[in-house]
Amino acid sequence: MVTTESYNGPEDAMTAQDVPTALDLDLSQAVRSDACVLFTGDVETAEMLARRVHGLSGWRQGPFVAVDCSQPEDLLESHLFKLLDVESAKPLESPSPTPSQSGTIFLRDIGRLPRPLQARLSERLAVLRTSPGEPRRIRRRVISSSPRPLIGRIEEGTFDDSLYYRLNVIHMVISPAD
Repeated sequence: MVTTESYNGPEDAMTAQDVPTALDLDLSQAVRSDACVLFTGDVETAEMLARRVHGLSGWRQGPFVAVDCSQPEDLLESHLFKLLDVESAKPLESPSPTPSQSGTIFLRDIGRLPRPLQARLSERLAVLRTSPGEPRRIRRRVISSSPRPLIGRIEEGTFDDSLYYRLNVIHMVISPAD
């Protein structure tokens, strides 16, 4: 399932009351940064926090697109790579991307992404992360979640280590509720 939503201003921003007080996460670093974020823990809470990061960041002008990585591979591939299609995007005419060229992609339960798509996603993220002075055709912020630490999946050989290191720039662990 893929959902697209736009941020419509402060009324859409979550308040501190919306986030359980047991969470001791420093979201300010993620809000100020353009780096990829990986949440480990409850994926529902991770999505709520990802929406908050999107809504408070400079990426809020573009849509928030949630992609469920447990979808069938062919459907997932078509949705995900259409969102990250750098080659067919029109070149930027100005340094500021339009809303259709920017925004946040939230990869829900990234550990369920089929192995063949992991290497392709890693390559695509490398293209999106060009040097600051280079014009990019699409600018997307990627936030992902996994209910379990992905490092074990890497050791098992079921998760691509290069993708892990591209997604794990800012890592936040969501502690289980007591």
